[in-house]
Amino acid sequence: MTEGSSASRVHPVWLAVSAVLLLAVNLRMAVSSVGAVLPDVRDGSGLGGFATGLLTALPPFCFGIAGLTGPAIARRIGLHRTALLTLVLIAVGQVVRAAVPGALWLFVGSVVALAAIALANVILPSIVREMFPGRIAGMTAAYTVVMSLAQAMVAFSTIPLMHAFGGDWRLGIGMWAAVAVLAVLPWLPLARHEAPPVRTSAHRLPLRTIARVPKAWILALFFGSQSMQAYIAFGWYPTLLRDEGLARQSAAAQVGIVSVAATIATIFAPTLLGRLRRPAIVTWVLFAGYVLGYLGLLAWPLQLTTLWSILIGIGQTYFPIALYVVNLRAKTPTGVLSLSGFMQSVGYIWAGTGLLLLGTIHGRSTDWNGVLVVMIGLVCLLQILAVVSVSRWSIEEELRERRLLPAGAAR
Repeated sequence: MTEGSSASRVHPVWLAVSAVLLLAVNLRMAVSSVGAVLPDVRDGSGLGGFATGLLTALPPFCFGIAGLTGPAIARRIGLHRTALLTLVLIAVGQVVRAAVPGALWLFVGSVVALAAIALANVILPSIVREMFPGRIAGMTAAYTVVMSLAQAMVAFSTIPLMHAFGGDWRLGIGMWAAVAVLAVLPWLPLARHEAPPVRTSAHRLPLRTIARVPKAWILALFFGSQSMQAYIAFGWYPTLLRDEGLARQSAAAQVGIVSVAATIATIFAPTLLGRLRRPAIVTWVLFAGYVLGYLGLLAWPLQLTTLWSILIGIGQTYFPIALYVVNLRAKTPTGVLSLSGFMQSVGYIWAGTGLLLLGTIHGRSTDWNGVLVVMIGLVCLLQILAVVSVSRWSIEEELRERRLLPAGAAR
């Protein structure tokens, strides 16, 4: 894969932008749609506490394990062809889990869709670096805003659309496959005309080499900790509010409010992070949002619920910051690809482990106070990791100090 290639030099900028944003739209839908109807899925499929916890933990586990293959696949077939492949698999997985009866196929279809999303998660920072080298912060903000808007749309509309078309939870988790099919269209010309990747070890940073850098682990745990917080909102927040007494549609809509708040904050956060002399200031604002939101849910879950959702949404802006920071921590697109693969794989496995433990221990209990206390503690850990991650360093410099930089890597 060449370092200087850019799709925008061959195709119109509008096509490149459309392709990236439509890919980003699909990175939340397969997850958020399950969260919107989780109690229905649980009851309709006869899932127990462990199985329900596993279902909500599948996204980070799949993202972590399948994400390990992202750099290798992208180097072999190219970034654009990998993006096209992910969209096809996202559509297929969502159709399978919705259309084929049985709990087994619910999990099989979910694994296919989520593994494809994992690949897309890993390659997106490199795609942005390659296509828009002068607008990394702006495009990172744009595609993460689109992701948040898509999450909000799914949260607000899954149940009303499900009822409008006379369907059950299977329609709710399957109908979003149509969006993945639509997203395939702009990637067809980009994939068709992509130059064959150059298979070379130059600039490649193997994951086992990156794993020898402590700051890379801190970055990965930072990403994983923010993912754990985010997937609590995707998977459990509507159930928490329903257990507190909120109506089903109102509880699902609160996830939409979380997403809208995250969208607005995302417009500003990456740009501020790049301009401030002390970028950690941004992360302290997000930390305050999370803590105040969780404290509000502990004390008054049904009073000022929208305010708590807004504050939690502000906290979720850790996500675009992590995606922006990984672009700053490496000096080449393939370096970003390798570091992104390590960060997301380790981070998502960490997040999945926490979610599985949470779902198993919590089970079918309707008391969420213990969970909220644990989440506040995890936010404290998240902020410590964030402060180190946003400090100025690069993976190449860290490797050079340890004399681990491969021959031909960027200097």
